[in-house]
Amino acid sequence: MLAGPNSRSLSVVVGHARRTGFETAVTTPAPGPYFQVKSLDAAGKVLRASRVVKRDER
Repeated sequence: MLAGPNSRSLSVVVGHARRTGFETAVTTPAPGPYFQVKSLDAAGKVLRASRVVKRDER
């Protein structure tokens, strides 16, 4: 998981999360508010990346 203060400045905040099913939940204390997740193969190559999303700040 990557997070950052804007969509162009993201850094890794969670290095690895074990898959627990089709929709695996991942938490982080990072404030964001921008986040992106990437799926990696066994060698660490990016398979897919989500779009960058902004957390709803209610």
